[in-house]
Amino acid sequence: MQWTLLLFLLMGVIILIVSHPITVLLHELGHAIPALIFTGKKVTVYIGSFGETTKSFRFKIGLLEFWVRKTLFWKTGLCSPSSTDMSLLKKILFILGGPLASLTIAGVTSYYVFKYDMHGTFKMIMVFFTLCSIFDFLSNIIPSNVPQALPNGQATYNDGTKLRQLFGLKKFSKEYQIAADLYNDKEFKRAAPLFEQFLRKGYSFDDVYRLAYTSYIFLKDYNKAYELLKTFESAEQMNSDDYYNFGFVCSFLQLNEEKDNNLQKSLDLNPDNPYSLNLIGYELNKQNKFTEAIPYFNKAIIIQPEFAYAYNNRGHAKIEIEKIAEGLADINYSIQLDKENSYAYRNLGIYHLKLNQLQKAESLFLKAKEMDENTELIEELLVKAKAAV
Repeated sequence: MQWTLLLFLLMGVIILIVSHPITVLLHELGHAIPALIFTGKKVTVYIGSFGETTKSFRFKIGLLEFWVRKTLFWKTGLCSPSSTDMSLLKKILFILGGPLASLTIAGVTSYYVFKYDMHGTFKMIMVFFTLCSIFDFLSNIIPSNVPQALPNGQATYNDGTKLRQLFGLKKFSKEYQIAADLYNDKEFKRAAPLFEQFLRKGYSFDDVYRLAYTSYIFLKDYNKAYELLKTFESAEQMNSDDYYNFGFVCSFLQLNEEKDNNLQKSLDLNPDNPYSLNLIGYELNKQNKFTEAIPYFNKAIIIQPEFAYAYNNRGHAKIEIEKIAEGLADINYSIQLDKENSYAYRNLGIYHLKLNQLQKAESLFLKAKEMDENTELIEELLVKAKAAV
């Protein structure tokens, strides 16, 4: 009798070990598929870790990327969309998809257990699979304030906690919509404090952080944006675009080591982030490393063929290495794509300065300054054009 019980328990443990990674995979796919449908962009699924890539093997199915760790029998998983540009309702469905997948598995397996007279061993497998799915559902849907540490030092919370935050935010949908409308109307000075108010009320969700810190970036209040990004990094899971913005802010604050670290984190999460590639190239331009910068602009343009800033910056780099005609063509195309970019006119002025067409250069520098008085190097270039006259 004891041996029978021990054998039963041993089989149960083995079944749980084998079934756990399957339920984790299906749970994470419950998140990943809605994210893929809602964003149309790459979604990364980690099985066996909270985002580790070491000791993991990688494979892709279309826009779905998987990292499966050797310790997958003992740990859980994580779904990380490369874009979180989703409405509040879509965000709720994305988070809810994981627990619903677990609940569906439990429902289907329990149906077969009670509906059909199966072989004892197979029935036991189905029972344990059902129990594993129910445990997965309950452990994720019941809100927990215990943070789960991610490899990059950030913390995340379970699905129940995230859903509670989202539904709490939905209660204030009217106030939130007012803030969002102000943001969309570029009334950033009025929108920013409203988003901060939501954060102070405890609705510290990623979308609120993003709208808050980008409001301050648009206001050119980089110190405030930096503070919010630091808090965001410790409270939520940042994506590749967040780290790009963090690098962008650090660039203006001359925090060069942090800037480099954040841009690297951005590319670690998404090697094809055109904004991070462009910013790395721009920083190399500032260091007069024009030949090194051009491959970054080339890659950014391949990824996003109508990226005006990358053309403009590549044009500047080419002019500096004496590929004058190619550089001019890039800058002109950049202006064709975006007539509101002050740096394009600044770089066009650099082209005319190179050709010693000083009056034309000065007028373009003045135009760039009029468009944005914070355009980098604009005062030095104006002095250079006037001194040469």
